[in-house]
Amino acid sequence: MSSRQEQSTIFKQLDRWGTAIVHWQAEAVASLFFGIPLVLIIGVYLNFGLSTLVKLLALVLFLAIGVWVPLWLLLAKFSIRPVRGVIKRYLKGEEIGEKEIIKTIEFFLAYPRRHATKAFFLTLFAYVSGALPLWLGIVPEMIPNLKKFTLISTSIGFVVGLIEAFLNYALLETYLRGAIESLLSTYAGKVGRVYKYLRVTLFTKIFLLVYFVSLAVQVALLTIFLGRILIFYPGEFIFHFTVLVTFVLFGTFFSLIMATIFARNLTSPLHRVVTWSREIIRGNLDAKIYLATDDESADVLEYSEKMVENLKRGQELMAAEKNKLAVVLSGVADGVVAVDQSYRIVVFNSAAAGITGWLPEEAIGKNLDTILLIYGLDHSRVSIDRLCPREIDNVTDKITYFEPNLSLKTKTGSEKQVNLMAATIKEGSVADVSYILTFHDVTEERELERMKLDFVAMAAHELRTPITSIIGYLSVLQDELGSSLNMEHQQFFRRALTSGKRLIGLMENLLSITRIEKGRLTLRLASIDWQGLVKEAVTEFTPLADEKGLQLRWKPLKTSLPMVLVDSLRISEVLNNLLNNAITYTAKGAISIWCEYDDKEKMVITHIKDTGPGIPEESMPHLFEKFYRIAGPLEEGSKGTGLGLYISKSITTMHGGRIWVKSDFGKGSTFSFSLPIAE
Repeated sequence: MSSRQEQSTIFKQLDRWGTAIVHWQAEAVASLFFGIPLVLIIGVYLNFGLSTLVKLLALVLFLAIGVWVPLWLLLAKFSIRPVRGVIKRYLKGEEIGEKEIIKTIEFFLAYPRRHATKAFFLTLFAYVSGALPLWLGIVPEMIPNLKKFTLISTSIGFVVGLIEAFLNYALLETYLRGAIESLLSTYAGKVGRVYKYLRVTLFTKIFLLVYFVSLAVQVALLTIFLGRILIFYPGEFIFHFTVLVTFVLFGTFFSLIMATIFARNLTSPLHRVVTWSREIIRGNLDAKIYLATDDESADVLEYSEKMVENLKRGQELMAAEKNKLAVVLSGVADGVVAVDQSYRIVVFNSAAAGITGWLPEEAIGKNLDTILLIYGLDHSRVSIDRLCPREIDNVTDKITYFEPNLSLKTKTGSEKQVNLMAATIKEGSVADVSYILTFHDVTEERELERMKLDFVAMAAHELRTPITSIIGYLSVLQDELGSSLNMEHQQFFRRALTSGKRLIGLMENLLSITRIEKGRLTLRLASIDWQGLVKEAVTEFTPLADEKGLQLRWKPLKTSLPMVLVDSLRISEVLNNLLNNAITYTAKGAISIWCEYDDKEKMVITHIKDTGPGIPEESMPHLFEKFYRIAGPLEEGSKGTGLGLYISKSITTMHGGRIWVKSDFGKGSTFSFSLPIAE
């Protein structure tokens, strides 16, 4: 049976029978194995006849079954009345308040002690009142010795009461332990440490057990001897009583000493283990303890020492990992900052110090918001709530923030460009680390990039003028001398002009990239008829397609499209670039162009499909990167620079749309881009 089923069974029994089962067990053991045998022994010792003994036995059984068992049942049924409501609600699975739980646990903890005392006095009263039927003459042969037997019955009641008190205490504590542990485990957060302050020490339990068992044995022997003296030597009763009581008092005193020594001997090793455990808890893992014992305490110590050894090894491994992490962090070029749940910095590596200007000892313990001053592209402050949102469950590792090209203000007030990422770790609650932030200093990279762009812009601008002049002079010469030149010389002129125009296109692309990278490419948006613009582009490229023997199929929608909000000059670059690529890379077949409207996204989508060789799968992720060209036959068949698709993507993104491609290698490709409608 599972632990939950066992707990439920205990609560069901408590609800139905109270603690009657345990009381009956204690009553049966105490009466059958101590009370009735003691009565019979005294009866035999006092020379009672067989018939008298049978009558006494029948009387005892009748009183037990007819009176005391029903009485115990009644008392047991109402014994848990103060907590019966909680038990019923627990069985139904209802929510229980904190005060009710604590009150119920306190009741169960105190119940064995309280009921043991009750059991002693009730049993003593039972044996005293058990002599009353004898006074009524139920056993006539006992009438001459009624006073003496009443005294003997009282003494037996004292002995059996002590035994039954201990049995009730031990059995009830064992029986109710399951209910207490169930409440402690189910409502651990509400109960707190109430169990610790309501316990009875092991020393007290052992002391009382040894002492009262010894006392019960002495009183039993005293009862047997005094009973015989009363019957056969009534004239010497006082003398013998004094002697026997003296021996009992001496035995009682001796029992106190022996119970103390015995209890201390048993609990001393445990006390030493507890003291040693306190040292371990305080962090002194090198504390030692030596026990000269061969009982279960030695086993407890052995396994405890193994646990401490494992703990020491674990701490050594943790220290090694911590040192290893510190070494790794000190060698990392990126800044690493870790913060706790209150956003206080707990880790600040040397790279972070170099980037921010704050020393680790200055930053650790400070609030993150006072050390990392982060600003976005719009120069607004990035708040700590955006970097490290509080509503995060540390179930798995999770990136909460990532942004490139941010500005970080250093301690001295200067600014640096950084790429920043913030993340949580699932072990964060254990290590008291809520977020880990890493930032990479890209200030020099950005400066080099700016210098490169400036150089490219300057070179493209300076080269464009002489190349334009060269093309102009070549055009004039071709017009004036073309008719007088032979075919080979005319071909030289055409090739020179084509190369010059290609250089002009390259210069224009480089200037466009420079403007895009610097954010200087501006758009003049206006509402236009998109299908009309596409039709004009198709008409312009039709001669080029016819020259290669390709069909250029424009499929206008029968229904009108919404107006789009675009810069017609810039978006024409995108459209022309895609059409030019489709014609360039298609050897035979057809090129199809059509548009559609996405009502959900409020976008007009344009598709350009060719029947060319298609794009390899490994090239798809890099297709819109700068200067990327597909290796192989596609690269050999093209004289492009790898800038057209990058520029097309940048312009489309600036318009608020996006561009993508689908390709079936060997069968063709479909380039698509979306543009927002004019609302």
